[in-house]
Amino acid sequence: MKNKTNSITYRSVHGSMLLLLRQVLVQFMNFMGSIFLARFLSVKDYGFYGVLFYLLSFIINFGDIGLAASLIRQKTKPEYEEETTIFTIQCILSTIIFITLIFIGPQLCKLYKLPQDYAVFFNILSLSILIIVFKTIPTIRLERNLEFGWLTIIEIIQAAVYNGTAVLMSYLNYGPYSFCVALLLRTLIGSILVNVIKPFRFEFKMNLKVLKEHLKFGIPYQLNIYIGLAKDSISPVIIGAILGIAQTGTVNMASTIAAFPVLFISILSRLFLPAFSRARDKEDELKFLFKMCIRLCNAFTAVFGIFILVMNEPFIRFIVGSKWMIINPLFYFLWSANLTIPTMFVCASLLNALGYPKVILKHTMLWTIITLGIGGLLIFFIGIYGFGISNIIVNISMVLLFIEIKKYISCNISKEIFLAWSPAVIPAALLYVISDYFSVNIFRLFMGLAIYTAIYIIFFVLFSYKDLLKISQNIFKKYDLQPVDSLNV
Repeated sequence: MKNKTNSITYRSVHGSMLLLLRQVLVQFMNFMGSIFLARFLSVKDYGFYGVLFYLLSFIINFGDIGLAASLIRQKTKPEYEEETTIFTIQCILSTIIFITLIFIGPQLCKLYKLPQDYAVFFNILSLSILIIVFKTIPTIRLERNLEFGWLTIIEIIQAAVYNGTAVLMSYLNYGPYSFCVALLLRTLIGSILVNVIKPFRFEFKMNLKVLKEHLKFGIPYQLNIYIGLAKDSISPVIIGAILGIAQTGTVNMASTIAAFPVLFISILSRLFLPAFSRARDKEDELKFLFKMCIRLCNAFTAVFGIFILVMNEPFIRFIVGSKWMIINPLFYFLWSANLTIPTMFVCASLLNALGYPKVILKHTMLWTIITLGIGGLLIFFIGIYGFGISNIIVNISMVLLFIEIKKYISCNISKEIFLAWSPAVIPAALLYVISDYFSVNIFRLFMGLAIYTAIYIIFFVLFSYKDLLKISQNIFKKYDLQPVDSLNV
């Protein structure tokens, strides 16, 4: 087959475009949903919202143990026996989690000093866990073939259902029922749709040899996520239990505003693993994909990150409401995540694709020790600002990962980051000067964003036109596109 590597590049770029479309729509809906929830919910219930979704993320990853990622990255098409084995083990783990969560719900209410009737929300969460299992294998099949078009449609529908339900119910004063019922509906609809598009014949069958083989990659891979979740537990667990669930709401809102550009990038990381895995045997192909992923991820973050840094006070006041101005001091501590996390996502995906999850595990452990050790200690003395200080230290320490990645691929990471962030300097300076001379209202805020973004794009294209031209050639040139599983990679 001719132009095999170009075929991979084309499909990766095409998948990136679809994911970008999905991010713009899904994250816009999610962000707007969060804004309305922040306006309609009390600070305490907004804090509970953060706790519940942290618990959901932790449970989903506990029930996966890296098996899904192992199927996605393997070179050959997964056998039906492999899929049924992974489905069966996930069903067993999810059932255990379902029963456990029902019994510990009242104890969690005591931990967070919540009324006992809040236990019903943990029961609703447990139902969502059971339903998610039926979505896993069909989703893996779509991701392996880089069929992100269908995934885009499904996630847009899920986001519309979730945010529409949550906002309407919170407006009608249903409190935590709003996001719990919305979560259940989103999970149910997503599982149904993905099975309609990519059907899977569910069967309870386990092959221990197959399970053992996939756990060799899955456990180290998933340990990175577990440790990362342990690091992230400082807000929903430590701050919530020690300082109160309202302070968790404050930290969650500060994180949402300060690092919301990173939320857009996080979904793109789902493309990186399969794309890098398919191109790992072609050195030039992999180098180009890696450097452009770093540059484009940082560029996307820079556009919104610099704008929110310069215009944070009017942004908070007009978008989420004056009651949330209390987050402004903490905002500056948490903003530093925009500088390092986009590159970290790309580096982690590359190392996982190359089969080195233990390298990521080592760094993730360091970040967790800093967050829980330094941050957990400082919280006792200076409250939520202890979390902010530990966040800055963690982001600085990510440079160690960027240095180590050079052992596995040749890339000037500093250059790629510079090419992404430097185009923001001039428009940001103009924005800062103009905001000092004119009072800002919501209309001028969005006009400023539009003008700033347009100027940034012009400078970015000037700095990167050669590589952007190479990407555009891959998009418009005709390739022999086979299903990825049939490619001999």
